[in-house]
Amino acid sequence: MEQDWNWSANWVPSVNNGVLIPAVGQLNIASAYTVSFQLTQIWVTADLPNYNTNLLAALATINQVDTAIINAGGVETPAQAAQLTVTFGAAATILQNNLGEMNSALQKIAGFLNWQQQFIGYIQAQATSVQTAITTAATNAENNLIGDIACGDGDVRNSFNGMFADVAAKFAAMQTPFNAVNSNFQVALNAGALVAGVFLPLQGDSQLVSEYLASAQSYAPTNPLRQLKLNMAGSLWAEFVSDANTQLGTSS
Repeated sequence: MEQDWNWSANWVPSVNNGVLIPAVGQLNIASAYTVSFQLTQIWVTADLPNYNTNLLAALATINQVDTAIINAGGVETPAQAAQLTVTFGAAATILQNNLGEMNSALQKIAGFLNWQQQFIGYIQAQATSVQTAITTAATNAENNLIGDIACGDGDVRNSFNGMFADVAAKFAAMQTPFNAVNSNFQVALNAGALVAGVFLPLQGDSQLVSEYLASAQSYAPTNPLRQLKLNMAGSLWAEFVSDANTQLGTSS
């Protein structure tokens, strides 16, 4: 007996456009990272210079008033006391706002990185899932076809086995470029994590500046420890601004 049979299927569009190409696109995080980095850019390039100008002005005012008090024999007038209270308060607010903006920028980047972690190995998992779906569908089609024909099941199995081998070979060939994409994705995540890590010492420095100023305010204008604390605050703040610009100003 002779019986003609045929079976065909084309998974290319659904595999490429429906699954694998979108999966590759999901690992392109450049534009998404740029969005998550925007708060950092605004802080470093726009707001930090303003914080710096205002804090330096506050420190200069405190030093000027302190010098006037010392030159007057250590006698502080009510007006001078009020001015110092206001200026120390303004400096504290500047530092608080600066730290708050830093924290918001860090949280934006950290949230983005945390979300992206789930996509490590994502494309390989999608490829495996697609290959399994193709194999399952083809196996079902093979079994149904064999059940419908009166003879020639060996030829059917040979034909399908050839197709299975071809599919396996094509998916195996995809692994090298997929691994490269995944590796680049991991490099990008590591780079983002380094940027996030820069914030940690900066946060500590900003907080320490606040502590030095609060400590300075607790001493009388004539106490040498007051000037020492003010100098330490100013020096650390200058280092903080320099580090922020060096490490984050060009990290976009």
